[in-house]
Amino acid sequence: MKKMMSSKSILFIRWGAKYEEATELQKILSSLTKAQIRILILNPVDGIQTPTEVDWEINNVCMVNVPHDPNNVSTWDYVLDEILLRH
Repeated sequence: MKKMMSSKSILFIRWGAKYEEATELQKILSSLTKAQIRILILNPVDGIQTPTEVDWEINNVCMVNVPHDPNNVSTWDYVLDEILLRH
């Protein structure tokens, strides 16, 4: 909570969420901090081989359909590409 209160920008990652859950999560997290929040939702989908972005049109929420295996390195390489961490 301390980091959340003092950070300027925060990325939250969630494995699996429905549209309604994403909107509620965005609303709650926005109310808990003054930081600019971004939410990355990874939704596992049967039969999918490569990640596919889906536009849910929710501010600061990115949703990606992904293979079911949360340990798939290529999935994480795709979704975290160009994301940088700052102290």
